[in-house]
Amino acid sequence: ADGSHSVRGSGCTVWCDRFQLVARLLTDASVFTAELYAIYMVLQFLKTSCGQFFIYTDSLSAVTALQTLHCSSHYLLSRILTVLWGLPEGKVLLEWVLSHTYGDSWQ
Repeated sequence: ADGSHSVRGSGCTVWCDRFQLVARLLTDASVFTAELYAIYMVLQFLKTSCGQFFIYTDSLSAVTALQTLHCSSHYLLSRILTVLWGLPEGKVLLEWVLSHTYGDSWQ
């Protein structure tokens, strides 16, 4: 799951060998919002899918915010946590990975 922002706008994408999800967000959406939306978007997609899934994100701030369980600081945090708490234990694992070296410009 990845989100980004440039002068042309904000967006996010989720890629898997079985599917790809893409969303264009409001022009003034922050990178943090785009990263959270990518996680939320894939969770919505996976909640009705069978199996166990790993979501990889390079957004340490998103993972940290979700671990602190303070839902009120961003509207997407509470939505993500609601979906996560409604899933069977172990269905989805969220992992932080080191960011790519080319920056987060989405064009």
